[in-house]
Amino acid sequence: MNEIHEANFNGEGFPSASFAIWDNVGETAPTPAQSATDIPLPTTYAIRRMQTERALRVAGLRDLPADAPESERRLDAVNRALVNGLAARWQVNLVPVPDNGQSPPPTKLPAAR
Repeated sequence: MNEIHEANFNGEGFPSASFAIWDNVGETAPTPAQSATDIPLPTTYAIRRMQTERALRVAGLRDLPADAPESERRLDAVNRALVNGLAARWQVNLVPVPDNGQSPPPTKLPAAR
């Protein structure tokens, strides 16, 4: 994710701290007011680049180990089918972006109170 974000946002690193994953939300879901409002817009939109380069760059695809649980294999199959379907519909080539180990995982936050 970091590589794709840097390519489209003037070299800025991926703002993983801006994306909250809520554990144990319970009965009261987070409100939009609890989200960041200073999210930068890209300098160049991906659609124009995709139309020019005829390529859909995708991060996050990974090779699963042979002993991966069935649930992970199914999720991987769905993810791959989704991005391959998008690439086919848009008539572009799918270009996987390899994991460079620099993209931090999203921040996990406790449930809102």
